[in-house]
Amino acid sequence: MSQPEANEPETVTLAGVRMTCPPPEVSFWDALVRCQSEKAAEYIKGGIDVDELGGPYGSTPLGWAAFMGDESLVALLLERSANPSLPARKGSYPLHMAVWSGDNIKVVEALLAAGAKADARNRKEETALDVARFFEKLERDSDVEKTYGMDEWRERYSRPPLGRPKAIAVLEVATRAAEEATMAGAKEGAAKEKTDAGMDADDSAADEGGPVKEEGGVMEEAVDDEDAQLMAEMEAGDEADEAD
Repeated sequence: MSQPEANEPETVTLAGVRMTCPPPEVSFWDALVRCQSEKAAEYIKGGIDVDELGGPYGSTPLGWAAFMGDESLVALLLERSANPSLPARKGSYPLHMAVWSGDNIKVVEALLAAGAKADARNRKEETALDVARFFEKLERDSDVEKTYGMDEWRERYSRPPLGRPKAIAVLEVATRAAEEATMAGAKEGAAKEKTDAGMDADDSAADEGGPVKEEGGVMEEAVDDEDAQLMAEMEAGDEADEAD
């Protein structure tokens, strides 16, 4: 991506004296928003909080770098343990933001490899795949591309080509796998709850002196105090008869 030039020193004249003023200090988020990757990288390497929310959308630095398609910054942030599953204040995750501005396939793959959840949903209950498909259709069906010369804009600012076919293909596979894993986890959890409920019922029955089912399917009758007393009396009677 083309980078705008850094702020230049400003020359002013005061009372007939020409003075050169140093450029104002650019903050971390100013550098990110202005696409000053080198300056932003300095802050990151200097130990700035890589999960600090900020910018126009209230996103993480990773989310904004993903939106801008800045592969080097995305890689650096992930190297510094930026959280790929932390949403912006307005609800979108870095993976959603990666498909906003084009077919940023390398950014999408980097986020997924770092553990971004493909089935994560924004406030509109949309996955990154849903968002990618929306913009794909919007760009290909709209006259905006031709009317405003978007091809020229893409070339000038090194933006990805029209559409998001590569990102969509990768996200389809990742989203399907994530949804299947979620379903498998839900089934496993339900089975565990059922097993735990059965064990609790068996324990309760044993405590109350009722029937107890064991794993082998054998039914054992729990003996209560009255049955024990009756059996003792019967045994005593048998012993008396033998003595007679």
